[in-house]
Amino acid sequence: RNDNDFLKDVGLIIMDEAHIGNHFKIFDHFPDTFIIGFTATPISASKKKPLKNYFEDIVCGIDIPELIESKSLCKNITYHIKGSVDRSKLKIKNGEFDEAQMGGEFKKAHNVANTIKGYDQHAIGIKTIVFNCNIDHSKTVNDAFLAAGYNSRHLDSKSTDEYRKDCLIWLKNTPDAILNNVGILTTGFDDPTVHAIIVNKATLSLSLWLQMCGRGSRPNDGKNHFTIIDLGGNAASMGDWDVPRFWDQMFFNPAAP
Repeated sequence: RNDNDFLKDVGLIIMDEAHIGNHFKIFDHFPDTFIIGFTATPISASKKKPLKNYFEDIVCGIDIPELIESKSLCKNITYHIKGSVDRSKLKIKNGEFDEAQMGGEFKKAHNVANTIKGYDQHAIGIKTIVFNCNIDHSKTVNDAFLAAGYNSRHLDSKSTDEYRKDCLIWLKNTPDAILNNVGILTTGFDDPTVHAIIVNKATLSLSLWLQMCGRGSRPNDGKNHFTIIDLGGNAASMGDWDVPRFWDQMFFNPAAP
């Protein structure tokens, strides 16, 4: 078998989470194959590789406001905490805020204290997922929650499969759980019992912003809204999670503001 000919006779590929950049190599391997992509956030994770370079057209489905209206998703209440990191002072690297520099800023004692303050004011006692900048920052925030007497854990890409499984079971079964993570619980994670999201970072990616917040949007018994605590100025920069978005315009004009 010639590896170059492996699976070359595929006629149709259906791709989920089509906005993720590492999927784009599939197009090189299957240049003559019909490809359909699905995603809740149809804007490329890589600004240098817009989706229109890979797909000929876009068919827009129902948007977040309509999903909220039909009760398929919960309404959000978004809070900005005074004294949060000024995103205009963060460095940009390869189209996104520099992770190391941003992590250093968010890890400063007053910013960590601001995270706990935001939780105290708007999410105390309810199940919460925290999206942090990097592993060092996430561990620092987790330690601060523990020191404040809260039921908190940290999860990252270096965690063992056994620990990750245990964390997710713990999250599901613990009403006041706070689970800090770095890019683990974004796309594809679904736990309707989560009532609050703390976005403890800034991002230039609309997809990432919407995906992080969406982890709290799943309906559950007695859940009429969920809470977003935005510590990175993301809602002010890209719009709140639930505002209407014209995905077809963004698809054909990816460089437009």
